[in-house]
Formats: sequence, structure tokens, C-alpha cells
Amino acid sequence: MSEGKTGEEGTNGDLRIRWWLRLQRAFQVPDLITDANARTVIVGAIVDRSDIPTLGVLRPFADAILSVVLDLAETGGLDHFFVDSELSHHLSTMPVGDAYRGILTVARDQPGFPQFSSSDAWTGLTEMVEWMLGRVRVSVQDQPFEAALGSYFSLADLPVPGTEAAEVGDSLSI
Repeated sequence: MSEGKTGEEGTNGDLRIRWWLRLQRAFQVPDLITDANARTVIVGAIVDRSDIPTLGVLRPFADAILSVVLDLAETGGLDHFFVDSELSHHLSTMPVGDAYRGILTVARDQPGFPQFSSSDAWTGLTEMVEWMLGRVRVSVQDQPFEAALGSYFSLADLPVPGTEAAEVGDSLSI
């Protein structure tokens, strides 16, 4: 993702920005951190978590996979990961494991993606994708909704009518 990439209101570029913010929050990177530094932290966390001895340096792999995830997210290609499992078949009939491998296949076909040939590397990189999206999935499960100002919340966060918080106006602008 190029730093400062923006889109017009309601475009897929806007979705990319929202996904980038969600990724940052899933990896507990504060919103005030620059995009470049946030990317460095996220890629570093992915590398730290991964153990694929046959590949050596993992940063180029993690960086390329992160770019592909953002590209796919911008087009709705990852929506089925985050819709309730009973309803996700309306978006994709692909088994989740195949989807992880599909993300890796798209990354592998990008210019400049480091070459690899071992099945251990393929398995390790697939697990890398799974772990990264797992972090986002947990973030979405904990706070699935986005308020108008960009903050995330769950329905449990909303004030209950008739309580002091609701009367004071301590509600979310949705």
C-alpha cells in the first residue's frame, strides 16, 4: 500500500483505507503512527510469529502478502472471511483453507515476490496468511461495527436507553 493512498467517498479506495485502519488496530498499532511505521510494525509482527527455516529472510514475503491482502480487501475479495459462517457461502463457496492458499498464490504471482519451491515453505506461508487474517477476524469479532467517525464498537458498547450514559449523550454516532 502506498503511503497516503486515498479514495473518493464510497469508492473501493475508501474500503482499502478502512481495511488498513482495521489491520493497524488488529495489530494494536495506534492510529497516530505513520503508515510506513505501522506497516513496519505489522510486517515485523508477522515475521516474528513465523518460523519457516527454508526461506531465510521472511520480511519480503510478509510485506508482499500484506499488500495482496489489502488489494483483495479493497475489491471485496476477503469479505467472506468476516461474514457469519452460516451466511458466508453466499459470498464464496471456497473452503477457508483454499482461500488462504489462494491469497498466497496471488502474492506469488506478483512481480518481485521471492521465489520458493519447498512444500514446507508453502505450508509456512499459508499459516502466515491464516495468522494475519486471524488477528483481523478477532478484531472484527470483538468490535464488528464502525461508527461514522471511524471508531469500532460492538453492540454491547452501546448505551442502554434509560441509563445514565444514554441520558448524558454518551452514545456512538453511527
